[in-house]
Amino acid sequence: MLLMGLNRRTILSIPLFAILIYFELGYLMGYGTGECPIFGTVVYNAPCVAFSLTAFFLGLSFLILFPAGRLRDSFLAAAVYFGLTLLAGWSWAVSAKLLAFFGVLLSLLGLYISPRKGEGNPKSLLKTAGIVFYALVFLIFLLSSLSYVLFFSWACGELYSGTMAILCSIASYVFIGVGLLSPVLWRKGKRIPALLALLPAVLFLEFAVKLLQFSGLLWALVAVLFAMELWGRLYGKR
Repeated sequence: MLLMGLNRRTILSIPLFAILIYFELGYLMGYGTGECPIFGTVVYNAPCVAFSLTAFFLGLSFLILFPAGRLRDSFLAAAVYFGLTLLAGWSWAVSAKLLAFFGVLLSLLGLYISPRKGEGNPKSLLKTAGIVFYALVFLIFLLSSLSYVLFFSWACGELYSGTMAILCSIASYVFIGVGLLSPVLWRKGKRIPALLALLPAVLFLEFAVKLLQFSGLLWALVAVLFAMELWGRLYGKR
């Protein structure tokens, strides 16, 4: 019976996860552009960024709580997330509103079938949060790198001349190549070296060619990951 319940929750989480990612990308775009069609109107700049980030991290809370075994908490967070999205998306396309409504129903169903007592170890929250934040950092790095390689590799030639242009182009591929090794280091438990492996590439994309996407979010997450790792080492939480 327990195995059947676990399978139901796991199967339920798959469409919930897919819908969440759909809206998370939308909130990320709102953060990046500073233009949000929410609550039947269009909000610009700081209010849009604040709302997008709040909703985005509320969605991330599901991705942190569920792997940590906090099933009821994760589905409750998802219900609030999709409820807020449904209300905010009053002027969105019908398909988006239906997806948000479906997300609310799935979240409430997950909340109903989840045990009232937690199944996970509370100490694993730090670890799962670190994995989720690192995955987001690496995704931003990867999207920025692919954007450069596929569409803007000519940027060095446009911004610099002569030897500097050649060095810029060579350095870009070296830095990106080193950055691609970061997940290997993270998987081996070398979290700070994994973050340091990304730094040359993100610094290059940020300052040399100005193509780093969601730079503010990335730097904030990197700072949080460094703080979490230092906390874990000092106080033995990992």
